[in-house]
Amino acid sequence: MKIIAVNISKTIHNIEPQEATKRAWKLNIKRANNYRFVIGVNKGEIHHFELLNVFKDKTHEDRVAFDLKECSNKTKADIDKYIENVNLKYITTKYIK
Repeated sequence: MKIIAVNISKTIHNIEPQEATKRAWKLNIKRANNYRFVIGVNKGEIHHFELLNVFKDKTHEDRVAFDLKECSNKTKADIDKYIENVNLKYITTKYIK
């Protein structure tokens, strides 16, 4: 399972978790395209998404944006089990294999 974790705690105010998760990350677009899921992390709370596409952000061209779809409950549980021993404190972005 290949997951990209992004810290959304600074951007989640007044917007939905999916909107906070989907854009303006400093990631390698080719590497990010090899991942299947993205999780938005907000102070320990995890928001789970399937990664449909990775592309250059329209506002910040040196960053990437994601096209996302919310995961099923089963996939959320699978992701939670997979990342249970992964340290997600103090991250901005993190690739998890």
